[in-house]
Amino acid sequence: MPVVVASSTRSADALINYALDDKPEQDGERYVMASGVGGMLVSVAKQQMRDVRKKWGKDKPGAFVQAYHVIQSFAKDELDPEEPDDWLTAQKLGTALAEERFPGRQVLVVTQRDGRTGCVHNHLVANSIETKTGRSLNSSVVTHARLVEAHERVLEQRGFEQRADLKQAFSDANERFERGEPSGLRRAGSTADSELREWQRHIIWETECDLADEFGAPRNKQPFSLTVLRASIENTLADPAVVDWDSFVEVGRTRGVQIEQRGKKGRGISYGMLRENPDRTPADPTPSDRRRCTTLGTAFERDAVETAFARNSAVTLSVPQHTTVERRLSPKKRMMIALDEATQEANRAAQRLVATALSNADAMTSEHENSGAHAPTELPAVPGTMGLSELRETQPRIADPEEPETEVTVPDYRPHDVEQPRSARPQANTGENQETSPKPRPLRLRFPALFEEAELSAPDHQERSIGD
Repeated sequence: MPVVVASSTRSADALINYALDDKPEQDGERYVMASGVGGMLVSVAKQQMRDVRKKWGKDKPGAFVQAYHVIQSFAKDELDPEEPDDWLTAQKLGTALAEERFPGRQVLVVTQRDGRTGCVHNHLVANSIETKTGRSLNSSVVTHARLVEAHERVLEQRGFEQRADLKQAFSDANERFERGEPSGLRRAGSTADSELREWQRHIIWETECDLADEFGAPRNKQPFSLTVLRASIENTLADPAVVDWDSFVEVGRTRGVQIEQRGKKGRGISYGMLRENPDRTPADPTPSDRRRCTTLGTAFERDAVETAFARNSAVTLSVPQHTTVERRLSPKKRMMIALDEATQEANRAAQRLVATALSNADAMTSEHENSGAHAPTELPAVPGTMGLSELRETQPRIADPEEPETEVTVPDYRPHDVEQPRSARPQANTGENQETSPKPRPLRLRFPALFEEAELSAPDHQERSIGD
């Protein structure tokens, strides 16, 4: 089910850094989409908010609430974290919520999928100062009841199917009621609400921890969340290193889950959440932090766990020993891989064109040789220039120290495309066996009328002037 919570902050810069900047272990994976509402630009979001606060004299550190933080999260069965179309859906829903709740204010909407549960979620950072009037936001706008009401209204207007689990609970309750059995509706609704509240508290804790790290403040202890516990167990079962019970327990502890066998036959399983202490050390689970496999569902019972062991063992055998299982690629790495593939394909296409051209040239050469005709290898050289064949035949000469120096006349070779003076042009041979050079073309005048006037002789022109 979609979840929405809100909180205030007196440091908008720290909140924007938290939403956009990579964590130490990340490389361009912090967010998948980001946009702005109310004239906000992602690249200069901090500067734009700071300018509005300075304009209205509300930029004193710690004196005013600078921004409000709204978190909008979606379950994995509602929006797939691996599907880019679902990222766009989440971005549109976040933008719609920002426009509905914060009109006339700058809002930064950041879509992420890197949380502990891996769910798609939005971070909305709203400037508490209105751009045109300078008024601070009324905190009643982001109270939980009003925020949830506005959120559900936005989802309904956008045609998003929300609260699928509660709708299924109502359908099951009606079927049990028609059969004359207790509906269990109150229990189903209270359980869902309890999980929702736990998940909300956990989202707020994650944000507070990141902000505390930004300012060097102490952390709070991690709250219990059944959603986080389920996600940690699922990630443990999906790990290819989990091939037996011992590896299941070991990997589970690294992911924040304590796994124990229970029952006389050892078929039962108890899962405990290793909540993080303020000093970041795992705390032993209390009785309230434990859940039985039968409570969590059939996907967490012994049969499903053994099926996961067999699946991971098959994957481990099929993968060569010198390779490792690739982690989930970020959109940036996917784009780089696609660009590399396109470059390689372009290189292969160019190589095919070159190979085709060479084969055609070889075929033409062999055809000329078979027909007895001489295939010209190069164009005839212009008089006074050096051809390609002469350049190839020209070899550097090493001087002998005992040989007397002789004066060498070097011909004045000029490029084909450089005009030479008439006196420097070589004269054509007049022999019978020599070809005569073509006569130069007559000079074409661009403005002949001017030259016709110049043909008048100067004395005659002066005489006429005197006679007049």
